[in-house]
Amino acid sequence: MYFWALVVVIVYLVFMLSLGFYAAKYKIRTAEDLVLAGRRVGVLIVAASLAANNIGGGSTVGVAARAYGGWGLSAGWYIMTAALAMIPVT
Repeated sequence: MYFWALVVVIVYLVFMLSLGFYAAKYKIRTAEDLVLAGRRVGVLIVAASLAANNIGGGSTVGVAARAYGGWGLSAGWYIMTAALAMIPVT
């Protein structure tokens, strides 16, 4: 069991590195391509990126820690405003 899990991880790692090398060699020409994806990213991808950043582990753990530590139930307002902020993007 441990062997197959290691094989899957190594195959995934090789695939991701290959994909990165391919993109670096053939798809990325300028700094704008790297940082802004050549300004060709659609609204759906931007919204998904914002949602992933907002729902990510650091944000979730941070808000939970604040709710427990000092904010109490007021930490819910952070979640509510973050959800409302996503509406204009989509």
